[in-house]
Amino acid sequence: MTWTARLQGEAQPQAADEQPSLHLGPGRVIGRRIQRLEDPRLLTGQAPFVADVNLPGMVHAAIVRSPAAHGYLRTIDAAEALGSPGVQAVLTAKDLDELGVGEMPVHWLRPGQRNVSNPILATDKVYYVGQPVAVVVADDAYAAEDAAELVSLEIDPLPAMVNAEEALQPGATILHEEWETNLLAEHIASGGDVDRQFEHAEVVIAERFQIQRQAGMPIETRGAAATYDPLTGELTLWVSTQMPHLVKTDICQVCGWPGHKVRVIAPAVGGGFGVKEPPYPEEIVVCVLAKQLARPVKWVEDRREHFLASVQAREMTWDVELAADGNGRILGLRGRVIYDVGGHASAQGIGVPIVGTGMMLGPYDVQHMRVHILGAVTNKVPAGAYRGFGRPQATFVMERLVDELAARLNLDRAAVRQRNFIAPHAQPYRNALGHVYDGGDYGRTLDRALRQIGYDVFAARQAEARAQGRLLGIGFVTFVMEAGLGPSEQIVRGGHMTGTYETVLIRMDPSGKAVVYCGSSSQGQGHETTLAQVCADRLGLDPERDVVVVLGDTATTPYSPASAIGSRVGMVGGAATFLAADRIREKLVKLTAHLLEANVGDIEISEGLAYVQGSKDRALTIQEVATAACLGSNLPDGMLPGLEVSETFDPPVSTFPYATHAATVEIDPDTGGLTILRYVVVQDCGTMINPSVVEGQIAGGVAQGIGGALLEQLVYNSDGQPLTTSFMDYLLPTAVEIPDIEIVHLQTPAPDIPGGMKGLGEAGTVAPAAVLGNAVADALAPFGIRVTTLPLDPDRLWRAINRRGDGAS
Repeated sequence: MTWTARLQGEAQPQAADEQPSLHLGPGRVIGRRIQRLEDPRLLTGQAPFVADVNLPGMVHAAIVRSPAAHGYLRTIDAAEALGSPGVQAVLTAKDLDELGVGEMPVHWLRPGQRNVSNPILATDKVYYVGQPVAVVVADDAYAAEDAAELVSLEIDPLPAMVNAEEALQPGATILHEEWETNLLAEHIASGGDVDRQFEHAEVVIAERFQIQRQAGMPIETRGAAATYDPLTGELTLWVSTQMPHLVKTDICQVCGWPGHKVRVIAPAVGGGFGVKEPPYPEEIVVCVLAKQLARPVKWVEDRREHFLASVQAREMTWDVELAADGNGRILGLRGRVIYDVGGHASAQGIGVPIVGTGMMLGPYDVQHMRVHILGAVTNKVPAGAYRGFGRPQATFVMERLVDELAARLNLDRAAVRQRNFIAPHAQPYRNALGHVYDGGDYGRTLDRALRQIGYDVFAARQAEARAQGRLLGIGFVTFVMEAGLGPSEQIVRGGHMTGTYETVLIRMDPSGKAVVYCGSSSQGQGHETTLAQVCADRLGLDPERDVVVVLGDTATTPYSPASAIGSRVGMVGGAATFLAADRIREKLVKLTAHLLEANVGDIEISEGLAYVQGSKDRALTIQEVATAACLGSNLPDGMLPGLEVSETFDPPVSTFPYATHAATVEIDPDTGGLTILRYVVVQDCGTMINPSVVEGQIAGGVAQGIGGALLEQLVYNSDGQPLTTSFMDYLLPTAVEIPDIEIVHLQTPAPDIPGGMKGLGEAGTVAPAAVLGNAVADALAPFGIRVTTLPLDPDRLWRAINRRGDGAS
């Protein structure tokens, strides 16, 4: 996979390697393409992952998991396992209860939600294949795995429920008897008078859409290693996570341990994608065992375990209606979405469909909407976060409806979209559900994408291909995505039990070098590079030589409640870095003016110098100024010694990056195989700190989105047994399936965010399913095929073309 990129300022296009026209820093570092600072140690194998943590006396844990999807857990017989060579202990829920260990909290709650915490190990019932039941600890990982197979579980099986819609029907098997229902929680997303709009509509499009179950599949599986010092009472946990501070918070809450005695470190993390967002039971168990055994304990998940125990995602069924007038003007949207929660709530509850539905109207000026969200439990691995967090599903549904509307009225698909876009002059714009968009020109991105992909000449190419028996199609989608998640008060009021602020501490020592401490962690996004660039830009430093960024260690970094979720680190962490560095810059400027006997307003800082504007011979190096500040003598009146600043940024609003994706495809009618001929992205993520990092995030996100659109599906049989537990069965895209990705940048800085960043990390995944769905529908239009079900794999497409069984509709 490769990508090409172009950068457009507000007026003239620029080449890919030029600097952005929208530049905020005097040091000309924001917007520069520098190589990622973290890459040398990652590419040379020097970066330490959890699996690399090896301590003297370390023992290894293996998890005993339920082989049944649903049943009463009667007994756990660990006698044979305890007698195996090298086995140190077996831990069950009874042991945890005796130790006073509580349940894992659910972090996103809705009124009336029936599940607010979950047992760490199964107690009297199991709810999915793979649920943790017991833990075996042995001298090495192989002995632990062997002994785990000797633990005997007596489970009285119960009928499995594997269909969320059926789970809500009268007479369905109830998973949690105390609920007397399989409904975990519900929510109605509504605004305006939608029923009145339908009464006056000239056109109503009604459709059912089904999105399959998927999973994030980071290249590094989950893992945790803990050590306990009985002399100090301090516990240290290394964990592959996106949220080290939240993991620490949960450990302290669940185990009743004081926070100042617990340290959590997220070392190098090989991908997260939302899978590693929530704290997991295994992380708690490793800590408890380390304390009880007074020995380091490590557990690393294998790939099959990842299929059986790490959160899954995406599966929803949508029944929706779209109302419009005869000119294609959208009047309203209403419907219902059923979300397959899995065996119990994950940390995110039903937050995924709530977020997705919240942005369903995207760039369209529609003020009337009502969607009823139902979260139903089934006997599957719990569902939670995955890159995009509900927006890929909602975008697929909305954009398929828009294409169907255009087809119904025999109107051009691009014209229908342009007719319904929110006008740039109408922003800030409050959508039907109360989200206030912060600015953008959606029509411009669509025009640019269509020009890039050759929409004006495609119809002729398509007609020529059809005459030859070839099936070509084109699809395009414009979407708006909420990022950053702010402010904290609003997010918490909505049921998310974590704030969304970020605190950054910057220290500059007498050498004039800076260290940035941020509680977020990185899973490959390039946070170390981007935060270093922001700091260096404001302080006139070289980001590659003069700035070090420290991430993901709760003992050294400020508390970060949300860390690396919600496309927020560049935006919220970047803004906090921007503000903290500006305060140090202000102090350097004042001190330089004092030392050079110049006016404060005449001092400039860039390229390692603090100097009088227009007179660089009157200059001091940043090191000289920093030395003076740290020495503490000859300071201006009222100035305290030192150069250390902490700044907290709680975003006053969310931001709303947007993009248009367009693709052309060809489908082989004999096999159903689909080839993506071209894929274009026109993205506006506000100020770009590093265009190369932005492009990497877009390309990776598009690749994941293509996998979900065409290949990936987690399948369960009627007994709740998972049928896809390896990459032989669960197909990921390879370089063969991913086309070159053509990227064009636009920049509209976020007005309420210092630095103007809007966030980006999830954006690439939002559109591919919708784009390819529209392209497939266009290619198969002669067959009258409706595209409503994912994935669009060869079997589904072949059956649709040949009218055999379950096809694309």
